[in-house]
Amino acid sequence: MDKFGGGSGTAYSLTSNGEHLLLVFTNRTFSIWEFPAIREGARHPLPVNKAAAEALANGGRVAAFIGEDGNVVFWHRETQMTNWLALPDTNRSSRPAFSSDGRKLALAGWQHVTVVDVSSGTNLLSISASRPRELSHGAAFSLRFSPDSNKIIVGFGSGDVKLWDLAGGGGRIDLKGHTFQVNGSAFLDAQTVITSGEDVRFWDLSTPTPSAILQPRPAFFMGTALSGDGRRLAVGGSDGVITLWDTASRQEVLTLSGHTRPVQALAFLPDGNSLVSVGMDQIRVWRAFPLAQ
Repeated sequence: MDKFGGGSGTAYSLTSNGEHLLLVFTNRTFSIWEFPAIREGARHPLPVNKAAAEALANGGRVAAFIGEDGNVVFWHRETQMTNWLALPDTNRSSRPAFSSDGRKLALAGWQHVTVVDVSSGTNLLSISASRPRELSHGAAFSLRFSPDSNKIIVGFGSGDVKLWDLAGGGGRIDLKGHTFQVNGSAFLDAQTVITSGEDVRFWDLSTPTPSAILQPRPAFFMGTALSGDGRRLAVGGSDGVITLWDTASRQEVLTLSGHTRPVQALAFLPDGNSLVSVGMDQIRVWRAFPLAQ
């Protein structure tokens, strides 16, 4: 896979429903994989000179590539055509993410969060990531829309986590407690989010304070995914181990070992019992036991 120099992004993007994965290769091509079949599609030339990060929408039909210059190029699988979105913000973006319906693209960087309409390229919202006289939070290392696309959560290199209510005009909630970069996040329900860094935290947005802190072993925790019913949480570790918890009891129910390097991304497939994991060593599809077992 490619080596990225313009942002905190990696050379892949796993869709939130786990059905497609975009991989970028060192020969400046990319392909889209399908799961659970683990089937690779055709290789395509990278549509930017040098990429800083990328995102893939659910369905695998539209990809967004951020160039090192900050411009965004949308690639459409059905037509093989691209369209260019001029620099959405004066500050470079380091992390993109599509909403679950693929209609919105969020871009996060050192100083800003921008949301654009995919079909028109219209800038829907631009928010400063830092308040006046507030220190920089570093690059964005995680970015996710809520399932209803009304909220976005961003984890920064400093350990700061910020959540914006898009429906409410961009109101912000600060979640403080992590001490190092936050690489994973998930929305459990309207009042609870989960973040992963040096530990795994459940946050009560009405407070907002951690309602639970999980640290099953000495490791740094990265990829984070919830099953469709919200009853199962999976988190990948820097040690290559994936841990699953019951979200109601916060009890660990299973560990999956097989990766030999950090697990950076996870997603449950729609059946709720299959889990896709993307590590620095390999890609795996796991068949989990039903929660009742």
